[in-house]
Amino acid sequence: MKLVLSAQRQRVLALVLLAGVLLLAVQLVLWPFWEAAQQHGQRVQRVALLRRQVQAMEGLVGARPAFEAAVAKLAGNAELQALTLSGDSAAIGGAQLQGQLTQILTAAPASVTSAQLLPEETAGGLALVRMQMAAETDMRGLVSALHAIGGARPLLAIDRIAVRDPDGVFAMKPEKVLSNRLTVEMVVSARMRAP
Repeated sequence: MKLVLSAQRQRVLALVLLAGVLLLAVQLVLWPFWEAAQQHGQRVQRVALLRRQVQAMEGLVGARPAFEAAVAKLAGNAELQALTLSGDSAAIGGAQLQGQLTQILTAAPASVTSAQLLPEETAGGLALVRMQMAAETDMRGLVSALHAIGGARPLLAIDRIAVRDPDGVFAMKPEKVLSNRLTVEMVVSARMRAP
């Protein structure tokens, strides 16, 4: 059986076959080259990123001696050492903190009713020593104690404070009113240098 095609159909068939061959060539030859070029571009970007990271790390390595010299210089500075507690353990630092807070509160005047050392936290080369204290004082003593804590050396920070008036407004008697006593509970912290 012979198939006779008109010239018009032969052209269409030739164009369809040509398109198929071109599509096959694109699929087999050009597409892999295009994907390889994409992957190569991604690799070049990754290599450039890694080179920048290496340069940054080399810069840090180069800066290390200067940084260590600055740290050693600061470590020998007595004024900076006065900003933190010194001790070999959290218990020693806690005892120093408790002694300092007791001196501040008794000078206010206030009476310390309880003191408890809280667990130590470490951040970098410093340990955070925290003390929970309860005291009784009047308003002037409280203000005096807060000012003294704010200006103390080593640096002290009040993490939490609760002030209660155990007498309350309703407990006032018409007779002579004594200075009102407040119950103060606070958590005070200080940084301690590592031994």
